[in-house]
Amino acid sequence: MNPPLAAREDREALIAGLADGAVDAIATDHAPHEPALKDVEFDKAPFGILGFETALALSLEQLVHSGRISLMRMIELFTTGPARVLGIERKLAAGRPADLTIFSTTHEWTYDVKQSPSKSRNSPFDARAFKGAPIVTVVAGRIIYRM
Repeated sequence: MNPPLAAREDREALIAGLADGAVDAIATDHAPHEPALKDVEFDKAPFGILGFETALALSLEQLVHSGRISLMRMIELFTTGPARVLGIERKLAAGRPADLTIFSTTHEWTYDVKQSPSKSRNSPFDARAFKGAPIVTVVAGRIIYRM
């Protein structure tokens, strides 16, 4: 996390920007580091936490389930928003390979960092219960993840 989490007022301003369209995209800067690199004094540790595995559930919890943004707005922030920022045209169409994630807004689960495929174990969300999760991920028309 670079920069580290800011003050509450800054976080609230970011959420307001997500809601009103000032912010175009949600992305993760998944920056995993070996545990030995993180098990040092705070100012000597490299920036970064596991982020990809909890991004959807956290967004659902903090933004959608809380009523701060609509589900459709969250989907836009994860899909067409980043594509627009990067100048990429992405859409589902017959005969084109699909890149998509099918997710549940209600599936309840608990994050266990020890089960992560990442080389890192640095997550503030270990053992946290969530509501909402990816069920299937398809890349280039092939299923690469299934719950």
